[in-house]
Amino acid sequence: MGGGSSIDTAKAVAAGIPYEHDVWDFFEYAAVPETAVPVGVITTIPASGSECSNCSIISNGLHKCGIEYDCIIPKFAIMNPEYTRTLPAYQTSAGIADILSHMLERYFTNTEHVDTTDYMLEGTMQALMVNARRLMKKPDDIHARSEVQCLAFIAHNNLLDIGRESDWGAHRIEHELSAQYGITHGEGMAVVTIAWARYMAAHHPDKLAQLASRIFGVDPFVYTKEDMAYILADRLEEFFRSLHLKTTLHEMGIDDAHFEEMANRATNNGKDCVGHYVALNKQIFVDILKMAL
Repeated sequence: MGGGSSIDTAKAVAAGIPYEHDVWDFFEYAAVPETAVPVGVITTIPASGSECSNCSIISNGLHKCGIEYDCIIPKFAIMNPEYTRTLPAYQTSAGIADILSHMLERYFTNTEHVDTTDYMLEGTMQALMVNARRLMKKPDDIHARSEVQCLAFIAHNNLLDIGRESDWGAHRIEHELSAQYGITHGEGMAVVTIAWARYMAAHHPDKLAQLASRIFGVDPFVYTKEDMAYILADRLEEFFRSLHLKTTLHEMGIDDAHFEEMANRATNNGKDCVGHYVALNKQIFVDILKMAL
């Protein structure tokens, strides 16, 4: 019972019970869970979508890692928006940012001919923003809470990434931030997403320009793709600010002291890259973090 952290912990425990060794083996890809004890969920924070996903993300010291196995998908999930009425405004806002980040990670792809899921993602993003604004005006709007609750699991049950390669580069950056500093994942995603989008505007603006046109009405006959991508980043920042979330690392009291070690952890000391829309090497990883300051 709870939000993403509680659910993910329960999933990890469920995978670990039948396993004779350390459950962390699964998160280091030293072993694969063959089975798990059943997990049931009562979710109180619409955010992670873990109630309907095959993912579990946990931390071990400064290492924050995830696994994806169908055996840990919850057997049932009770998602009653009435249980979210007493959430603090900050948790509601951070949850909305988390939901949007799951949609954006799936949207930014190099896979071609994915019109169906493009439009599905654009529709769910618009529905989320509309209902987020309603909740900012009237926090006890049960109808808006119902929509957000529904969007949380739709965004992360793999329906919206059928036939496409999702990105997840921004999530890898945020996981290092939350492991290092213990920040709330949703607010961390707000900060990283803006910086990531501004980096991509200069390097691979195509999908960002499309999204700017379709959900924010930016005219492709007036602006270049690069300009449209920068406008998208600005619109996302405005949206996160409307949720009363921080949008820079400076506001969170975070400086660049640990950027290098965070990038080393994420990229295996520069040997690997993260993300798929643009593969982020160690230097790009650090550059995006600096853009988030």
